[in-house]
Amino acid sequence: MNSDMQQRSSQASGQARRSFSSSKRALVVLLFVLAPFFLIACGSSKKEKPALNAVAWGEGIFVAVGENGHILTSPDGGDWKKIAGKAKLPTLTSVVWTGEAFVASGGGGNTIWWTSPTEWSVGTVGAEVDIYGLATGPSGVIAVGAGGAVFLSPDGVVWESIETGIAETLRQATWGDGKYVAVGEEGAIWTSPGARIWTRAETPLEVPTIFLAVAYNEGLFFASGADGTILESANGEQWNQTSLVAAQPMFGIAPGLGIFTFVGGVGAVLTTVDGSRFYPSGTPGTEQLNGVTIGNEMFVTVGSNERIYASLDGMSWAEVHR
Repeated sequence: MNSDMQQRSSQASGQARRSFSSSKRALVVLLFVLAPFFLIACGSSKKEKPALNAVAWGEGIFVAVGENGHILTSPDGGDWKKIAGKAKLPTLTSVVWTGEAFVASGGGGNTIWWTSPTEWSVGTVGAEVDIYGLATGPSGVIAVGAGGAVFLSPDGVVWESIETGIAETLRQATWGDGKYVAVGEEGAIWTSPGARIWTRAETPLEVPTIFLAVAYNEGLFFASGADGTILESANGEQWNQTSLVAAQPMFGIAPGLGIFTFVGGVGAVLTTVDGSRFYPSGTPGTEQLNGVTIGNEMFVTVGSNERIYASLDGMSWAEVHR
């Protein structure tokens, strides 16, 4: 990275720290267990606070969800308020904005949806299966999880179980290029135009990994694996390995502001424009980062011990909640 870029990053970091409290712009080696509750178990009994597993932006507000039903909201990415927790709701692993409401999912097939920032309703996908990922598309919201489970809902409230023939546990999903793309264990990447008929994608992997995250933006998909593998694809059906194998597992990917931002173990952050070059950075702490999103012209990432960090450029980060 050239000196001008480094100087701009340093200036952006200083600006972010000064403005978080007063402006709307303000703001591995990891404890990963290959067990049914992948993101649910990313905390520890010795942690003072629960892990936050996912974050989303919509309707002018950030929503972060995590262990023991914890939900935090922020209008600007800098000032966060806890609105639920202490096991009043199920542990939550994923959250999305549907265009009309936030929907979150978690262990045991539990789901929640909001009617206002402080009022959430509890539901279920109709089966006691752990849900790890959510994605929105023209057919509705899909939920993916243990044993290849796929559920479809027009609104995040009423769900239909989809018979897919997928056996591998699915960890995350996205919508792009006219199709849903779901990733998971045994190197599985599956695609579907309508969430009902799924086709396994082609990958270059000789040794399967566990894919943890997938994202799409402007003609490019990225998927990240537990062993640091990062794949890219123009159509979600044929995948190529990038030049980088990350030193840490990357649990979340967010596209926006012209880049893709990856977050993962021990506070690791990577950014790339097109997968040809990756720029490593990191948050001020060393907590595991489980999810990342973009909104209000900034990136926000959440992780273990209820840590939340924000960035204006995806490279220089400030801690905004702990």
